[in-house]
Amino acid sequence: MAKAGFADAWRTIYPDEMKNPGFTWTLLTKVNDPKDHHDRIDFVYFRGKGVRPNGAEIVGENRENADIAVSPYPSDHRAVIATFTLPSAPTLKKTAANKPVAGDGK
Repeated sequence: MAKAGFADAWRTIYPDEMKNPGFTWTLLTKVNDPKDHHDRIDFVYFRGKGVRPNGAEIVGENRENADIAVSPYPSDHRAVIATFTLPSAPTLKKTAANKPVAGDGK
């Protein structure tokens, strides 16, 4: 994804992997369970000139492990949601046929 120019919204907002791991897998065992491996398998990728993430949150089974809790939780892994600021869209100008056409913003 990085080679294609995409960035990870969660890691952009929370660059410290140790402080904010953002685990989305697995919610079936405790993080310190030596028989399991917790990881971040859910992502929100973005790219584009002027697109900036404002926030990212984990949706999951309880407030201990997620920013937003849903009960009963319907999945075996958590979800990631993100909000973005988008660049201004170009203004539209009307043609003689009264059909909008993308303009140059002037």
